[in-house]
Amino acid sequence: MRGKSVKSPKMAFKYKYKTNALYAHVHANIDVTPEEARAQIFVLAKKGFSIIIPSLPSRTPVTDDFDARYAAWFATLSRACHDAGIKIALHPQRLIERVLCDPDERTEVLSRREYYAEQHEHLVLKLQDKPTLSLIALDEEYNLIIDLRPYVKDNVLEFDVPDGNWIIEQYTCSDTEQDGKQHATHNRLSRTAFLSYLDRLYVLCGGVQNTAIGAIYYHNLCFDSPNRRNWTRHFNQIFEEKFGYDPAKYYPILFHNLGGGTDHVRAQFMQCRADLLKGGIVRALRDFAISQHLQAIILQAEPKAPACSWITGDALSNQQYCAAGRMDHAYLYGLNSMTLASSAAADSGQTRVICEMFARFSDKHSELLALKETISVLGNGANTLIMHPHEKNMTKTVIETLHRSLYLLRGGYEVCDVAMLYPIYALHTKPLLYEQPAPDYEYPITPFTCDYMTLANSLTHYAGINLTMLHPNTLQKHCEVRAGQLFFENVKGINGFRVLVLPATSMILLDNLRTIKQFYDNGGIVIATGTLPDKAFEFLPEFEQTLLRHDGEDAATDYDREVREIVRHIFGDRACDKSVLCNIGYNTNENGGKAYLLYPSGTAADGTFMTAGEEIMRLLYRLKLPYDVIMPGMKRLENGGVFNLPLPEYRHIDTPEGVHKVGMMGHLHKINDTQHTHLLYNTTDTPYENTIYLRGALKPVQYDPRTGKIKRVRRVKYATYRSQIYTCLRVRIPSSAAIFLVSEELDHTPTLSAPLTDLQ
Repeated sequence: MRGKSVKSPKMAFKYKYKTNALYAHVHANIDVTPEEARAQIFVLAKKGFSIIIPSLPSRTPVTDDFDARYAAWFATLSRACHDAGIKIALHPQRLIERVLCDPDERTEVLSRREYYAEQHEHLVLKLQDKPTLSLIALDEEYNLIIDLRPYVKDNVLEFDVPDGNWIIEQYTCSDTEQDGKQHATHNRLSRTAFLSYLDRLYVLCGGVQNTAIGAIYYHNLCFDSPNRRNWTRHFNQIFEEKFGYDPAKYYPILFHNLGGGTDHVRAQFMQCRADLLKGGIVRALRDFAISQHLQAIILQAEPKAPACSWITGDALSNQQYCAAGRMDHAYLYGLNSMTLASSAAADSGQTRVICEMFARFSDKHSELLALKETISVLGNGANTLIMHPHEKNMTKTVIETLHRSLYLLRGGYEVCDVAMLYPIYALHTKPLLYEQPAPDYEYPITPFTCDYMTLANSLTHYAGINLTMLHPNTLQKHCEVRAGQLFFENVKGINGFRVLVLPATSMILLDNLRTIKQFYDNGGIVIATGTLPDKAFEFLPEFEQTLLRHDGEDAATDYDREVREIVRHIFGDRACDKSVLCNIGYNTNENGGKAYLLYPSGTAADGTFMTAGEEIMRLLYRLKLPYDVIMPGMKRLENGGVFNLPLPEYRHIDTPEGVHKVGMMGHLHKINDTQHTHLLYNTTDTPYENTIYLRGALKPVQYDPRTGKIKRVRRVKYATYRSQIYTCLRVRIPSSAAIFLVSEELDHTPTLSAPLTDLQ
């Protein structure tokens, strides 16, 4: 029924409507024939895939005529897509990037070279002949730094070494490593460089004459140089324009933990680099897509990694133009990425949330496992899927379930009860750069205080309460406090949050904390875990003298002191006193505002502190708030941080098998105009049957995406609970399945049953 008008979900189910929300990877050899291409692509088109993403095998030989062969390969696939009535995506793989790489647009990296000096020595030193961003003398014993740039003439340093143990460090930036090896990829921090590459690739693939091109797909957004040391020779100028002071003297902070107040500068270094990545390759992909009227599909490398700063910069902000997660390599590996993707969509008002699935799909996987993973992804916010086709995930049952589900999940906005502040500035304070051979894939190391992703999973999969992760910029620019709630408005709708969660964070944007104070003072509820913030991200040049000091409060800036005053105001003296040991910190005010501090109750699988899901759930239900969806008796998953693990460890402890056996339950609520859509999912091995409660007076119809059956829910009651009207109905969710409840709001006040009591 593709191309016909579908005016209701009932028609979509009846006619098995094929959405435009299912994309497929096509792996084709460089010498693929037209017949082979048509055979593969016509099968996918018949199953309802609307965009094909072509990929060459990574071991394809790069010959002298590779660009011509690549153009012919892409043309063959494009003709097949055109004849099948679907689109093809540009895919700038590394293979073709190396061939089209312009020497003037190559990746630049930051390198450090050390020279040892003896005290009282008259040092005359020939420096490396590369663009120098910093030249300093460092005394690591006393954390003293001397800027040596005034002592350089004609690339020769002449300097009288003072008392102490001094190391001379030169920081350079170029497209060549210390061993002379040049980088063969384009500069990810330069919009101009990457846009130029995309233009050349587009021309090679047929340009505007190739009407089959409908998207551009990029799947490995990250700092891609060895040790993630991507940099630019213009960094100092860009940094000074952004933050108001010259960073040259402070480059050792990137490689050494010098203590004191240096976290401020490291955070600003990392924020500047994150902004360059977003303003470089991400902006180039977005601008190119707009100029050629294409869809931009941008996926990050390791999107499930909580410690994103070192590998991808600002993982939430990067998704401003394309909210997308990845589930690959193993069952549910990458589930964290869907929390970020759905939050990014909410933050920026996007209606499409993409998830790439089934890359490296194991032959051990089954149709059941494919269904369970798909259900989990949809339940965590995805409404557009990129699939790597495999016989087990391309069955009639899987494909029809997907089309029906994706149709119901299109558009609208997600309703959440809880907002969580994304702790990006605290993450920026942690990574240290290094320089060493990197033969294998380099994963980030998660700081032990980084609990936000485990906390988000506990809220969703254990407490059964959905959340939106707010970027600091979103909280600052798009949220306001009214009547004890934090209202967040985007172009698609308004969410009002009664609870704001502050995960463990040492550094916070001061303007964010002022908003949180206003929320608390007006009756809002703030829940913090682990570490309370004591530093402000804001930092001015006049505070420079505090950077390397180690005398406690004297290392704090005026902004830091305001942070500590506000934190004490919100959470109270006991919570701020590190000598006090208790299970929970509590503070309140005359307007009904409440603040809780939950202390770590264990260590997660990734070595980070964590607060048990049971503690979080008990606190949330003790608040007696009218949550959006209540599912009594739902099975709860305490993930214990396993979803944060790097792939080798994830597999080593057999996480996929364990999570598969346990399963999870959850719900998703979207509003699209006047239509409410609730997705209730159950990937456990036992059916769920109980009375559930949906906030609002609704008239629900049940849809089964697996069978296509539709039935009106006849035994519906309405009752008040915590001053809100709830729709009460009994549901049965089979094992490894999901159901949809599609509802319109009643146009009258319903007859109410007796008020409900505790539903926990």
